[in-house]
Amino acid sequence: MELILRDHHGQLTVNNSRQNSARPYRNLANYEEEKHLWQVLESGLDFEICCQEFALACFLGNYKLVELYLNYYFKRTWHCFKEKSQTLYKLLNHYNEYGNTPLILAIRGWNDHPLEYDLCSLLIKHGVDLNITQQLSKESPLMTAIKLGSNQIVQVLLDNDADTTLCDNVGISPLYAAILHNNETAVKALIETGCDINMGSQDHTSLFIATRLGHLNIVKMLCEAGCDISKTNKYGFSHVYEAALRGHNHVLSYLLQHGGNPNVTDIYGNSPLHAAAVKGHVTCIKLLIEGGVSLKLRNHNRECALSVALLAGKAEVVEHLLEAGLEVIPASEDKQVSVGNIVTVLERGMSSTIAVLIRGCSYLPMLHCITMLPGLRKNTTLIKLLVHSGIQTVPAILLATEKQYGSNQLPDWLVQMKSNARSLQDCCRIQIRKCLQNKVLFKTKQLPLPTDLKMFITLKTI
Repeated sequence: MELILRDHHGQLTVNNSRQNSARPYRNLANYEEEKHLWQVLESGLDFEICCQEFALACFLGNYKLVELYLNYYFKRTWHCFKEKSQTLYKLLNHYNEYGNTPLILAIRGWNDHPLEYDLCSLLIKHGVDLNITQQLSKESPLMTAIKLGSNQIVQVLLDNDADTTLCDNVGISPLYAAILHNNETAVKALIETGCDINMGSQDHTSLFIATRLGHLNIVKMLCEAGCDISKTNKYGFSHVYEAALRGHNHVLSYLLQHGGNPNVTDIYGNSPLHAAAVKGHVTCIKLLIEGGVSLKLRNHNRECALSVALLAGKAEVVEHLLEAGLEVIPASEDKQVSVGNIVTVLERGMSSTIAVLIRGCSYLPMLHCITMLPGLRKNTTLIKLLVHSGIQTVPAILLATEKQYGSNQLPDWLVQMKSNARSLQDCCRIQIRKCLQNKVLFKTKQLPLPTDLKMFITLKTI
């Protein structure tokens, strides 16, 4: 202990420091002999320094030293209630140089350590303010414990009436933080405490962020607690919309089963079906259709879900929507928009999407679409599908030379097709497809035919 109080030049007070070295009182946080610690405090340790060392002891989880500080100042000021209250309050709630309080440091320093609970309980017992936030981030002790997953501390803070409405400097509430960190235990504890379940951040409700992150169990907790499923954010996104956009199938299914409306659109007129289509979430599309979504909803650009899927090149989505009965070229004022979208797909050479369109339609605007030739000439499969579909197309495809195709196989095949009459099977298929018009995939499913024959009509087998 003499080494702490003296140097070889003589007396050294505990409030001074040696040149180019740390203050000697820094040893206190790891020193455990109570009589020596008490001696240092009695020798005149500056209160501001004491506050710093107290915070350090909290961070290091030194329960014995923290208790000693509290007992020392309690006994020293016992005769004056006002002085005792002010001194202990400052000791317990002061900010260190980084803007942290002793309670926040105790939670951060010994996360999940058995002593963490005892240390925090000791601070609470002596009157620490549970709602003093971090000076810069405005993060409360409750939010700190939630983020670190210290659920035992979360519970003791809630049991002692920690404020559940305190938000940090970006407007995130404790419940929102618990959802962000998928802390189901903390979410449950907050709900049971009676926190505002619709409170989240500046832009989103708690249910919205749980939906966005796909935390199904938390979504269930919030819905059972009474969260409003019908709410939308400032962009018009509903919870159903967000689940469809993110591809969270289980969350979407749950929301639809519990009153979620699949037809609520955002500020641009996009429905959940549009969102799922542009992202290629086929399972979500199936769930939305089963949930009663309108297939004909159009956004402010007059585009339906099929149109946005076409432009995004989501072939699997396009196929499913055609099978569901959507018209690729509707007989309405939106026909021009739809034709323009198909031409764009053809010109961009989206081979998978073009293949689905050929299989699902008996008419496509190909006859004068010269710009699609370079892409088609390089794709043997598309050429064969096109020829067997009976769709009218650019004559130049059939008149192309071997050099243009860059393949020996394709010209021979085309020569054979031009030299011989179509087979009866091929002629029958073309006639059936013309009768089914542009709903080949949808109407074929309704026909009482063997699976092999259905596959033949839809060009799955040539």
